[in-house]
Amino acid sequence: MTGQSQNDLIKSIDFMVCRLSQEKTSFVDAVTKFQEFLKANKYSAEIVWVQPDDVLLTDKRLFYVRVSLPHAREKMAQQMYEEGIARQRGVLFRTICDLDGATGSHVWVPASDDEAARSLMPSGLKLSVQTDRIRGVP
Repeated sequence: MTGQSQNDLIKSIDFMVCRLSQEKTSFVDAVTKFQEFLKANKYSAEIVWVQPDDVLLTDKRLFYVRVSLPHAREKMAQQMYEEGIARQRGVLFRTICDLDGATGSHVWVPASDDEAARSLMPSGLKLSVQTDRIRGVP
């Protein structure tokens, strides 16, 4: 990089993204990589999986988040991950908000090959964290 540090570059974008190898990785290994990525970006490595229906947006950069049935949410995240890898459209693990010592996170899988291409998804795992954090209230 010329004249600009990596930290300056990261601050200039909304999300920090890490694309991992195209090799198939188990859900447990993918979550471990995500936790390492979270820690490297100063997020809590404790993950609370949420779905869009679990989040209520406010106009004050604050999210209200329904946090229920963590085991069921993790199973749903695992199922989405495995389906995305099997379809070779890629899987995105991303942060949604900070939740009292945990990180509210979401799994997203493109619905089509076209959506995967438009989202620049690899066939494997893509990790993303928000650089402009939003506080979540459970």
